[in-house]
Amino acid sequence: MAHYILVHGAWEGSWTWEDTIPTLEKKGHTVTTVDLPGSIGNKQAIPLVTLASYVQTVIDVVERFDHKVILAGHSLGGAVISGVAERLPEKVERLIYVTAFLLKNGDSVYEAMKRDPDGEYLPALNFSEDQSYVTVSE
Repeated sequence: MAHYILVHGAWEGSWTWEDTIPTLEKKGHTVTTVDLPGSIGNKQAIPLVTLASYVQTVIDVVERFDHKVILAGHSLGGAVISGVAERLPEKVERLIYVTAFLLKNGDSVYEAMKRDPDGEYLPALNFSEDQSYVTVSE
């Protein structure tokens, strides 16, 4: 059986996967969820909430195990699992993108969102005056 590490998207937490975990476990798989920096389960100061810190957080989880894992990422989590796989290819059996970002080399989630003419999420984002963080309108 496989070991899945599930990575949530922006403004979410490991709770995103609560309906997925039992399905995987019933099939005999092991499941680990990750709370990325800035989520309810991993509160961090805004300057510490970066894509690099997200990737490192998942790397730290993956390195706890002595076997290959399957990484599943939702939304922004797709960019995170790609970064982990680039740094630890020997530890990753497979990547699963669940309505997630699969970026070109050098691309950003923000740039990918801007290229989507039908995207409804970008207009709901409120950028701070200094552009250092983003919140979502109700």
